[in-house]
Amino acid sequence: MTNTRIYFDGKRVGPIFRRATEKRGEKVRSAVRGAAQDAADEIVRRGKIDIASAGKFGTRWTQGLHATVSEGGGNVKIDITHDVPYFRIFEYGGVIYGKPLLWIPLSFADVPKGLWARDYPEPLFKVVRKSDGLPLLGVKGATDGNVFKYFGKESVLEPKKFHIREIARDVAKGLNKFYNVRLKEGVKVEKNESSSSDSGSGSSNSPSNSVDAGTGGGGGSGGFGGGSTKAKKKKKRRR
Repeated sequence: MTNTRIYFDGKRVGPIFRRATEKRGEKVRSAVRGAAQDAADEIVRRGKIDIASAGKFGTRWTQGLHATVSEGGGNVKIDITHDVPYFRIFEYGGVIYGKPLLWIPLSFADVPKGLWARDYPEPLFKVVRKSDGLPLLGVKGATDGNVFKYFGKESVLEPKKFHIREIARDVAKGLNKFYNVRLKEGVKVEKNESSSSDSGSGSSNSPSNSVDAGTGGGGGSGGFGGGSTKAKKKKKRRR
């Protein structure tokens, strides 16, 4: 029995795909491996589209998604991971806490996407707005007129934006389709190889049979012809 499981963040998602291997062992295992890789590729493909459509998430986020296939103990495992350590906050949603503050770009500021306050190319100064006590980070002598670039908050409630687990569950349900395609491909390859082997052995025998037939026929007809000639010679001698 071969089992295929899909994991996200160390937790299994979707149903387990099982196939018996007693009758057609290696054929089934090969089809299961191929189906697992097809499923992994499909999760990444759909996952990248999902991430890109979630908002301001560039190539770092789309290219950071991976689905790796491994095998051991009669089981095939698909692990979904991401290069960005805090990726899961956008998958699950939740509260992000600052240390002690989170510095968030102001909507009107010309801050490049993904640029942290600590990485800002110019020195920033901090002030607290008197009207509401909101902490602000600004740039002295800003040429664009927008002195303030970031505002600070102790925490932010981040809504769920990615749907990788839902995609993985959906793909897991369709593993049987991937498996059937792979199994049929394996059968076709086997038939082609068998056909090539048969035709190869047939073609190698044909010349031999042809030669044998030609030799036997030649010998036979030569023998008959020879016998006939000798008979004529004997008759002439009697005369």
